[in-house]
Amino acid sequence: MVRKKKETRNEAEIFAAERAKYIQNYNLNNAGKMRIEPDKTPTEDDIKNAKEEYENRVKALQEKKDYFIADKENALRVANFLKTYNETNIWVGTPAQPLFVGVLNFHDYITKFIEECEKEPKDLIMEYGPMQFCFVSFQNYCGKGIEGANHMAEIWDEFIAIYDVLRDNVEYYNKEVEKCNELNDRWALMSQGFYAVILDVNESETAELPENEVAEETNVN
Repeated sequence: MVRKKKETRNEAEIFAAERAKYIQNYNLNNAGKMRIEPDKTPTEDDIKNAKEEYENRVKALQEKKDYFIADKENALRVANFLKTYNETNIWVGTPAQPLFVGVLNFHDYITKFIEECEKEPKDLIMEYGPMQFCFVSFQNYCGKGIEGANHMAEIWDEFIAIYDVLRDNVEYYNKEVEKCNELNDRWALMSQGFYAVILDVNESETAELPENEVAEETNVN
C-alpha cells in the first residue's frame, strides 16, 4: 500500500513537472500573443464560452456579405470601371486555377449590378468572392509595352483609389481569419486543461472596416 501511494505521488509530481515545462515553453514561444496561466484551470463554463466565442466569430465572418466598395453617388462609375477593366485586363490561368471562370462570373455579377444601379442608384457592396476576385485582379494587373503603360497612366488615379478600398477589405478579412484561428487555439488549449488568455486586447476586438474612401479619392470622369 505504501509503495502504491509513493508511485502515485511520483507520477503526479512527474505530470506536474511536465505540465509546468509545457506551459513555460508555450508562453515563451507565444509571447505577446497568447499566454497559459500556470495557476489556473479552466472550468466547464470557461471551455463552453471559449467554444461559443470561436464559433460565433467564424459564423459572423462566413455570413458577412457587405464589403463596401463605393457609395451610391460613385457606385455606377466605379462599377463601369470594374466592368471595363475586367473585359480588357490580361489574365493568366492554369488547369489548377481556371481564372477564366472568375472573369466570366464577375462579368455577369457587375453587369447585373450596373443594370440595377441605372434604375435605382445604390451603394456598391460586394460579397467576399467578387471583392476578392477584384483585389487579385488589380494586384496582378498586366499591360503590353508603351501603349499599355500609357493606358494605365490615364486610369491610374481611379485604379489606385479602388485598389486601396479592395485592399482594406481583404486586410480586414485576413485579420478576422487570424482572430478566428486565435480563438480556436484558445478553445483547444482550454479543452486540454490549460487556461489560455489572448494577450493583445486590440487583436481580440472587431477590426475596423475601411471607410467610404472611393467617393472622396476618385474624381475621374
